[in-house]
Amino acid sequence: MQGSTSGCYIIDADYNIVNVNEAAKIVYPQLEVGKKCYACLMALDHPCGPCPVAAGREGPNTYVDPLRNILETVDAVKIPYPGHGDCRAMVIGTMGENALLTATLPTSPQELLTLALVKALTVDNSDVYSVNIRKDTATMFRHNYQSAEPVQTFTYTESNENYISTYVIPEDQPMMRAQTSLAHLEQALKEKEMLILHYRVRYQGEQHYFYRRIARIGEADSFESFSVGVGCEDEAVRNLEDARSMREIAQDPVTGLYNKKAFFRRCEQLMATCEELSFDLIVICLENLGALNHQLGRKGGDRVLAGISEKMLELRLDNSAIGYMGAGMFVSIFPSQEPKKLKLMMDAFR
Repeated sequence: MQGSTSGCYIIDADYNIVNVNEAAKIVYPQLEVGKKCYACLMALDHPCGPCPVAAGREGPNTYVDPLRNILETVDAVKIPYPGHGDCRAMVIGTMGENALLTATLPTSPQELLTLALVKALTVDNSDVYSVNIRKDTATMFRHNYQSAEPVQTFTYTESNENYISTYVIPEDQPMMRAQTSLAHLEQALKEKEMLILHYRVRYQGEQHYFYRRIARIGEADSFESFSVGVGCEDEAVRNLEDARSMREIAQDPVTGLYNKKAFFRRCEQLMATCEELSFDLIVICLENLGALNHQLGRKGGDRVLAGISEKMLELRLDNSAIGYMGAGMFVSIFPSQEPKKLKLMMDAFR
């Protein structure tokens, strides 16, 4: 999908779909009236982990769709529906493929900041702020789920230490001090565009699970700032097993690519939403994977698989899908290319 798309489907109190509009069918062609929404969307036998209806939340909430890697906003609105009593209208909006969004944004400092904040806001965050490494200053954009008006600026190192010593449980404090120091984050964010830290806090006598999503603002060799989104996992993910199953449905743990089931689901979505296109398929088989694991060790073999995955992602095209089928087999489906371009791609894969 390119650009923005929106749609609406309506579910009853038991999560049965009672109505789907055409725009929603474009975004999620697998939606069917009479079926459970979570079965159609994620092939689950229970409500999705981040579902706003299951969590009792109304109003817009932003998530990442793990099957298509898109930012999606869902607004759950309670409405009466003839013959079905009180229902929820699920108004969905997508912001297009993350890679396309990144590629089309200009690169001024303010727009880079905005992009990083969008990344940090892909789940519900209670606090969102940016940090300037050189100046050791932080600018708060959201605090306790409310926009910070006026925008607040404070010293990062001092405030971070106050937060850790006041709220973070003693067992997690050494880790938090080490991994949230400016020196550590400057180095770590050169290697990864985004980091996620999990830790525990004690508030009003109770222990809670929190996380920080930290996103680099700018390129690895020149960035001076990063953004931070703080959230409570007690609310974002009430059941860790549900969260684990959501990831397993969509992602191979070694390569980070679609697993077999998610790849074919993505293919179905491509065929339904890009009917005017024909597609090419590349299959890459890594021979003697067992011997490679024996020679390099399992971790060494995993590094080889991850390296192939990174190369395939570098060559990823619009309206495409890349998956790992297991046993050393990678697949990529994409819109048909001119023979010369296809040969260049094949040579690059080799």
